[in-house]
This record gives sequence, C-alpha cells and structure tokens, in this order.
Amino acid sequence: MGGSVVAAKAKAVFGTYLKKADYDNLIQRGSISAVVAYLKTTPRYAPVFGEVDENTIHRGTVEELLSEHIFRRYVRMKKFASGDKRGILDFYVRKTETEQVIKLIAAVATGTQQSFYLSMPAHIMDYLSFDPEEAAHCKDFKELAAVFEKNKLYKPLIPYLSVENPDVNKCITVVNSCYLSWAFRAIDSEFRGKKRDTLKQFLLKKTDTDNVLLCYRLKKFFDEDEQRIKELMLPYHYRVKPADIDTALKSQNPTAALIDLMSEKCVHKSVEIDESFPELGAMQSDYRFFRHRLALTGDETEAIFSLLVIADNERTNLQKIIEGIRYGESPSEIEKLLVI
Repeated sequence: MGGSVVAAKAKAVFGTYLKKADYDNLIQRGSISAVVAYLKTTPRYAPVFGEVDENTIHRGTVEELLSEHIFRRYVRMKKFASGDKRGILDFYVRKTETEQVIKLIAAVATGTQQSFYLSMPAHIMDYLSFDPEEAAHCKDFKELAAVFEKNKLYKPLIPYLSVENPDVNKCITVVNSCYLSWAFRAIDSEFRGKKRDTLKQFLLKKTDTDNVLLCYRLKKFFDEDEQRIKELMLPYHYRVKPADIDTALKSQNPTAALIDLMSEKCVHKSVEIDESFPELGAMQSDYRFFRHRLALTGDETEAIFSLLVIADNERTNLQKIIEGIRYGESPSEIEKLLVI
C-alpha cells in the first residue's frame, strides 16, 4: 500500500470521528451507561462497545477500551506503511511507553509498583522495550535502574536513578527528553529536506507548549525559583527560545508573561488562552493545526501522526464527558472543556 493510500485511509478514518452534534447529544446523557449506549449507535464506536453491557460497565473500563481502540487502529495502519518509514512510525508505541515509564517512576517513589503493573493496559505490554513485570518487582530506584540498563532508550535515565534520593521530577524530564531524542534520530535517518523539517516541527511545537505550561504551573502553584524551573524544562526549542522564558520569568508578573508568551508563540492566533486552564487552549490549537495538516497531506507519516493527535483529542473529550457526568456537572460546564 503506497504512502498516498495510507494518507487517504487516515482521512477516511477521520470522517468517522464524532461530530459536534454527537457531542451535543452526549453531554445531555445523564449517566455513563447512557453515554456508552449512544456510542454503540455510532459507526466509530459500535465495534468497540458492541459486546459490552452498558448497564454494568465501569468508567475505567470505558477509558481503557477507548485507549485500546486507538492503539490497535494505529498498529493496523502502521503495518501498511512503507518499509523505510517504520522507524519513526513507532512514535506512538514509544510515546505510550514513555507515559508508562513515568507512571512507573511515580509508583516506585510511592511504593505502589504492584498496583502499577496490575493497572497497566494489557494491549500495550507486548510492545514495551522493558519487562513490566520485572519493573513491578523492583524494591527501589537502584533496582529500577538495573531494569533500564538493558534498554538503550532510557540509558540517560540511569545516573538519575542510581543516587540515594532521586529527583523524581528531573527523572520525568529525562524520560521525555529520551523520547524526543529517539524521535529526532529516527526522523534524521529516514527523511531529508522539507519533510524532515516538517516532522521535527510537529514535535518541537508541542515541546514549546509543554515548556511554557511547565513554567506556568511551577511558578503559579509552587512559586519555584528560576533555576529549578530551567532544570525541569525539556532541552529542545522551536519558536520559544530560552531567552523568551528568561524574560517572562524575570518580569514583574511571570505567570501573566508566560500566558502572553504562549499566546504569541505557541497557539494559533484564533485561540484565546484562559489563564485558569491554559492547557485547553493548547489542545484547541493542536486540534485545529493537525486537522488542517491531515486535510492537506498526501504523506503517510504526517497523516498517521496527525490522525493520532486528533484521536487522542477525541478520547480526552469522551473522558471529560464521562467525568463531568459522574460528578454531576451541567452540560454547559462540560461543553466548555471540550475541544471540537
């Protein structure tokens, strides 16, 4: 199957995604079982929930089925990609693994390794480059370092785990940096020229946003000093340069300056950033950007990357709807949190 065919398939899949009318209907549902019953009637989710009993299904099971659906569809599409592009197309596996490694580090820090293992989604276990069961039996960070010693992807993490009292937040930064480093190497080995730069731009745009949001959270909620904030930032930049961060952090009102920086350099000009929930603006901007890229591209890698960003957005929307209904939020309040 050629690259343009894969791109066409990705666009066709996007056509099955939920529309605003679906979301309007879903937020009016009074229970999780009613949400699942509605999803059963849609072409996209009928195969996911067709065999489940909506009257007994648990919220956690719904979320796991949604995640598994995205992952398995991605695996199927990846199989049809050109042989020389399958390195970078592992990005969703590596991203999923990165999320699990971060959860694992947090579990070891709190002594909940067994719970981590028991709650790990079964559909990703065969795709991990470390042994999750071995990791779950680690008694401390030094034993965890030994698990990652066999894994080149997380080699830079080992020195941070081997000290007496590891800096967990710094470890998380290193894990995310390992993922980006792997992705940039894969892109460099498989692409040249404009295509290489475009794919790197996708990752770097997200890195810019993540860095600004990290600075904002650390300053607003923990009043961290400038040096500590810089230690926890990802060491990659696109439009937001270190000098921009320095200027914002040194201003009289750093949190307001960071929101301004995000508005100026991280999100589309049509997106307004709400200082009480800036992450929502970032998601809105990403959704619009990748929806536009998917519509235009004929490249398989760009199409699959864009589709997965959009798919994750839909999963997040459904999680917000389920959570909102669970906690008795009004439809109007739930709607404010959706990215459509």
